[in-house]
Amino acid sequence: MTNLLLQVLDEGFLTNSQGVKVDFRNTILIMTSNLGAEILAHDPGEVVSEHVKNQVLELVERFYSPEFLNRYVRLAIYLTNSIDSQIVFNKLSKSTLRSIVDLRLKEVQSRLDDRQITINVDDEAKSWLTEHGYSPIYGARPLNRLIQKVILEPLAMELISGGIGPNEEVKIRVSWDNLVVIRNHEPTEGQTDVKPLNVE
Repeated sequence: MTNLLLQVLDEGFLTNSQGVKVDFRNTILIMTSNLGAEILAHDPGEVVSEHVKNQVLELVERFYSPEFLNRYVRLAIYLTNSIDSQIVFNKLSKSTLRSIVDLRLKEVQSRLDDRQITINVDDEAKSWLTEHGYSPIYGARPLNRLIQKVILEPLAMELISGGIGPNEEVKIRVSWDNLVVIRNHEPTEGQTDVKPLNVE
């Protein structure tokens, strides 16, 4: 991957295996990495301390080659830039993750709009998702997998079985420290005329 980026930084172009050339001369590249996530996880505050920031940047300098970190970009228009801005982001807080929960639930709702199905997720269920989907090391990725497992997959099964139908409200609640999708009807045997919810 670093070699591909070096090609972009050196030439301002990237060529794929079919010979198609992509122009990066008027592009801002934002490169992110999880390097130092373990160090950040042991920092008690939500705002990264200067000491921890220096530890992470030292790790970055050990991991990436000097020619990559210090590369100057000479583009066809003789514009000169360098990779000289390294930012250590603050840890993802639970309050921020709670906002991400709302965004992800809106995405789930958008998948159901064509069936005119509305999800009803109360505050307790949103707090459960925030608590169980939180990881100071991996950010919001565990939340995405959790929503797939406890909401999207059960919803798809209920749609296929007939437990939930079009033009209905679906309640999602906490029960015995688990999140459950509450069906509206008993499953219909041999239900095959319902298009399953896309859970990819």
